[in-house]
Amino acid sequence: FRLFSPFIRDASTIEFCDRYLFINPNYDDDVNFLFNIVSLTSQVKKIKIFTDTIEYNRLHELFLSIVKGINSELSVDFINYNSNKNHDRFIIVDEDKISIRFSTSFNNFRRNQNGIFKVKDNCSLVFTTGRNYID
Repeated sequence: FRLFSPFIRDASTIEFCDRYLFINPNYDDDVNFLFNIVSLTSQVKKIKIFTDTIEYNRLHELFLSIVKGINSELSVDFINYNSNKNHDRFIIVDEDKISIRFSTSFNNFRRNQNGIFKVKDNCSLVFTTGRNYID
């Protein structure tokens, strides 16, 4: 996660956009990935999660309990996102400051049995300034 640190470390708002985030409550890799990103900054005040999985399941609750355990005043919003055009995933930092685009789902970053995150399949990451959000 050191790759993301220079882009996240001073963030006060982090937006995650992945239509399929938290879709499978049997795997907590999404929660771990988001938590590791959020942990890169002590400045974060607001998290927005755009997903088609708006109905709460155990992953929503797990994520909320973890981040609220660190900062009880942290604002976390789950926002319905359903795009038939866009399958890329994004992290938007401080509204429009930085965009990080993933060509595959966040859960492509899977934790192995040693606790190390590995990329399961090929993917590309694009780091840009501004709100470069394709939809």
